[in-house]
Amino acid sequence: MIDDTTEARQRAVRLLLRDGWLERADEPELMEVVWRERETLATQLFELLGYRLDVERGMARLRKQPLSADPRGRAPRIRPESKSGPTRDWWPGFTYAHYLNLFCLLAELERDANRPQALISTLADDVRRAVADHGETVDYTVAAHRRVFCDVIRWLEDHGVLQVVDGDREAFASGDERAVEALYNIDRVRLDRLAPTFLIADASREDVRRRALPDPASGDRRLRLARRLVEDPAVYLADLPGDEHAHFRQTRRELAERVCALTGLVAEHRAEGTILVDPTLGEATDLRFPTFQRDRQAALLIGAGIAAEHGQGTFTHDDVRRVARDLLTAHPKYFVKQEETLAREAVEQLTALDLLRVDGAALKLRPAFGRFREAVGTTEEPIETQESLL
Repeated sequence: MIDDTTEARQRAVRLLLRDGWLERADEPELMEVVWRERETLATQLFELLGYRLDVERGMARLRKQPLSADPRGRAPRIRPESKSGPTRDWWPGFTYAHYLNLFCLLAELERDANRPQALISTLADDVRRAVADHGETVDYTVAAHRRVFCDVIRWLEDHGVLQVVDGDREAFASGDERAVEALYNIDRVRLDRLAPTFLIADASREDVRRRALPDPASGDRRLRLARRLVEDPAVYLADLPGDEHAHFRQTRRELAERVCALTGLVAEHRAEGTILVDPTLGEATDLRFPTFQRDRQAALLIGAGIAAEHGQGTFTHDDVRRVARDLLTAHPKYFVKQEETLAREAVEQLTALDLLRVDGAALKLRPAFGRFREAVGTTEEPIETQESLL
């Protein structure tokens, strides 16, 4: 029997794995449980995953270590201004320009440790100079450049690094010189919790990569495999190197049981590998699939069409476009995007979920797509268990 405290701990871990942060302002009751259970949670997360949990009264920060430089589309997301806007996995992700602005701004904030406040225009000038030092250009007379900068400012506001004293960041975004300019307090504690030590202005690209992505869980197969279970959509035996392949085949049920006890996720073991299913349909999920949203339905139907024709064989982008064309012909009033857009988005979504492998011009559905064969045309997941995924 799972008690309320265990369920609260599991929910907190799911949210921390998804976002890396938990704020008391957003989840006051949950943060109370995290604060009370902080030693137990920190020990469990470190022993099972090798992740460090920092807990303060107002927030919790999970310091994760990626297994590779490939984030699988898990970029920070830009929260819309409207509270009645789309669900989280529809929020646009950071682009290269967002990362460039963010890293330069964090580096500048760390450089001037004695500055307690700053105007948004001052921060913008800091970023413009730092970007120029890296051989690139930011032009705030261009609305798109102002928008990217304000998206980054909003993200730092959401994480408590910048706290509004007066004014509004959207005045800068709109270029309205008559509006009151935003003034921010800079929370140095939050900045320290957020900014990794490799974000320094004079670091080379290779140095940043080396210090940002050291060999995770070096020498510890169990840690690496546990991280794969919680971070990757599926853990395929065929993807694992020889030593991990044999170890995971022998221990995956026991390891998955421990991870599920910590997270509340549900393990499914098949001949090809293991997946952990999020029963909440969102608390530990970067990209929900399938849903009633039309782009997800299109990706599901296009994938099903490809599976019917090619099974586990390879196919091409032309094949995807042809199936997308057939879908538009069959449902011209429901799917309104152009054939090329529909095909491209389907490939992007299926790839992000590790349901599709792209190798140059050759594409191939991954075994986990088999879970959705019976879900075509619905948002239900298959009920009957399968020994094989595809």
